[in-house]
Amino acid sequence: FDSRMSAQDKLTQERVIYRHNTYLERVRDEALEVRGAYRKELDTRIMVALRTMNQMAFNKVLGIYGAKDLHEQPNLMTYAIKCPSQYMVLIHRMLRDRQQKGHPRIIVHSVSSAMLLILKGYLDRKGDIGKTYMFVGSMQSHERSKVIEDFKSPAVTPRGVLLMSEAGSTGLNISRGCDTVFVVGEMPWSPSQMDQAFHRVRRIDQPNPCEFVVFKPRRSIAALMLKMHEDKELRLAAAINDRNYE
Repeated sequence: FDSRMSAQDKLTQERVIYRHNTYLERVRDEALEVRGAYRKELDTRIMVALRTMNQMAFNKVLGIYGAKDLHEQPNLMTYAIKCPSQYMVLIHRMLRDRQQKGHPRIIVHSVSSAMLLILKGYLDRKGDIGKTYMFVGSMQSHERSKVIEDFKSPAVTPRGVLLMSEAGSTGLNISRGCDTVFVVGEMPWSPSQMDQAFHRVRRIDQPNPCEFVVFKPRRSIAALMLKMHEDKELRLAAAINDRNYE
């Protein structure tokens, strides 16, 4: 814990850690029971626990209340924005660092639109990374086009961040005007989905070297999912594509 934390802050963090670890124990116990007729019900409970642990690693308010409550109760969203995790603080610091090193426009990708909304609110409060844009599946096609046009334009957006979910963004080309992608929060289940996020800037007409930064808290669910990506790419893909079963 940070020595500057108040006693109440420490207590809150301890409660969040306890709740996170309770979900972890539940997953471990239920994973041993996943068989037979109860498989579907147990799988559902495990998925809920995995999602909740991911949310807690990103923001304690999101982890405790869930995305649905944050969308429906503006006061909870405000509370989540005012209580940034060290994860969110690091994202902001990295954005500032990359912008200062000549990458003024950066894409931040996540599977979770709730995480992106919280992060946008936090970045807007900080107010030192330029304009912020949301790109999510609930937007109309003309709204998405306008967001991409404004984000890519140095005249409109000298510095800025595009917070982008997977929904509606497949096949987008943002290589002119952006060469940096951060992947944060909830990770995609498939490595091909991760590749799609990278390929939004890594195109044949990209004039600059590209950088991809994946935020991976140690011993987190996100870290395990990335290990699963590596396993799929190194073993499963070789077996399917090359019939290499070694």
